[in-house]
Amino acid sequence: MSVAPVDNSNNPLVSQSDEVLLHICSFLPGVDLTQLARTCNTFARVSREESFWKAETERTFTGTHNPKPDNWKQEYLSLTKAALKNTVNNGAPQAPPQELANNKTFMLQAVKQNGGALTYASKKLQNDRDVVLEAVKQTGWALKFASEGQRNDRDIVLEVVEQAGQALQYASEELRNDRDFILEAVKQDGWALEYASEKLRNDRGVVLEAVKQDGRALKFASDELRNDRDIVLEAVKQNGW
Repeated sequence: MSVAPVDNSNNPLVSQSDEVLLHICSFLPGVDLTQLARTCNTFARVSREESFWKAETERTFTGTHNPKPDNWKQEYLSLTKAALKNTVNNGAPQAPPQELANNKTFMLQAVKQNGGALTYASKKLQNDRDVVLEAVKQTGWALKFASEGQRNDRDIVLEVVEQAGQALQYASEELRNDRDFILEAVKQDGWALEYASEKLRNDRGVVLEAVKQDGRALKFASDELRNDRDIVLEAVKQNGW
């Protein structure tokens, strides 16, 4: 089913001259202008202005672009596509240009394909909840590259544990010492117990939940609890030792 176009006739922004709109757009990264161009015919028309794309290409891809392309917009889009491919390459990833590493639209595309690309994001975006959440959804190990603040976000770290319990090692010390949080974590993946605080690895309730999820988590319990009859029996029941 087709979507009816949005009526922008009363929008004071799109009623401005193309010269004014182009000046406004000059403050946008090219990646974002391509998104804006999809919203209405006015911005679609303005986005075809070659002078914008020439300046944006030269700013983003300094020294690596064709100095005289037939079409500056296509040159920019082609280089951006190549940068994305290189950033998410599992074999030999490459850092994108700084302008793209600091662009949320670009980095969201990257981490959705390869969460590990978060390592190339700017510090600002490593502290962006949307970007980090998409990265850890793709691979829990991406938490390693998140800011300290995001590694203290309960929802993000629980998403990580669903992917790989051992990635809990990158969570904040505060969360690894939070009993309620660790209880939730070991219920999802018993192996998360390995990176719980020493105090919680000696917590009978926490350890019992961990071995109920995976009996092999017993090896991460304290010496005292590894000799607890009920806990050992639960572990054996889970894994048939």
